[in-house]
Amino acid sequence: MKFSFGRNLYEILAAARRLHFDISLKTNALLVTKGRAAQLREFGVRRVQISVYSDIPAVHDAVTKVGDRCSALWRRFPFCSSTDCK
Repeated sequence: MKFSFGRNLYEILAAARRLHFDISLKTNALLVTKGRAAQLREFGVRRVQISVYSDIPAVHDAVTKVGDRCSALWRRFPFCSSTDCK
């Protein structure tokens, strides 16, 4: 299923937590902030997979067809790692 950050995502995460689901999230990380990363952890997200197409910015940005997305992505990694998510 595909969801964006918003009320519906957090409602689904809350329901999954109540049902004791093991929750993983796959994201491009562009909307992950320090606060959202903390919320994801509070909702029981144990693993976060971040889509990285290349460690070479020009290649990553060419794949995503959005300029400067690679540098924005790298700035989000600390948010995920600081919340004890795997």
